[in-house]
Amino acid sequence: MMTIGRRQRIWLAQHRVDFRKQHSGLLAEVYKMGLDPFQGDMVIFVGKSRRMLKVLYADPTGLFLTAKLFTMEAIKTNFKFLSEPLAKDISHAELSLLLEGSRYVIEKKVKSYQKPVDQKRSSIESRPSSSQQGKPIDQSPIP
Repeated sequence: MMTIGRRQRIWLAQHRVDFRKQHSGLLAEVYKMGLDPFQGDMVIFVGKSRRMLKVLYADPTGLFLTAKLFTMEAIKTNFKFLSEPLAKDISHAELSLLLEGSRYVIEKKVKSYQKPVDQKRSSIESRPSSSQQGKPIDQSPIP
């Protein structure tokens, strides 16, 4: 069973790969793209006819190669194969859609929330002035 951790990155290979390749051959393709399954990268390869997927991922003990053959019809997702080995980062939801053969188009991804940092306040608190060195810093709120 394929388990996906929160820290695991999922990549979709955007070039054609010879689907006769097994673990070692697909690992070489992954390294060409600058990825490493032993560092948490999961790479999905799509067959030329869009009727087969191969997923390469690893755990500390070795490599896994999972394949899915779509028996009824080809994958609905429309993408173009590139000539150079490149990969596109996809989300867990996109992986689920791809594995079930659904059509999806990403127009714009939602940005992740990052807590805003008050630059003025953080710079004042981080470096005390020369007259305050050795004295305790007043922790009262700034009006």
